[in-house]
Amino acid sequence: MTLESRYNVLEALLAKTKDEKINWEVGPLSESFYSKIGDNSVAIRQVRDDFHLIIYNADGDVVEEISDPEFSNDGRPGAFNLMKNLFISAKRNALGTDRIVSSILDELEKK
Repeated sequence: MTLESRYNVLEALLAKTKDEKINWEVGPLSESFYSKIGDNSVAIRQVRDDFHLIIYNADGDVVEEISDPEFSNDGRPGAFNLMKNLFISAKRNALGTDRIVSSILDELEKK
């Protein structure tokens, strides 16, 4: 898998998450979110000031992990914002933020 294809995976994950075509769950590690994609899965994780994309095979083994500095070092300075946006979108999806905000707004309108 080339760095370009990993970047394409990030872009596709963000687009599909924003289109609500991917469901995310809270991951087992701190500040991580996980999604099953076919037989495999991915996770996005924040570690201090960096973001990491982790790819798992069908057996749950880590087959790839890449961080935003690796993309930046390869001439993709926009990777940090891409990974940050994916992390935020995955978090909102996993925690049901939109549903909760909508519920709060509904309740406030009743008062």
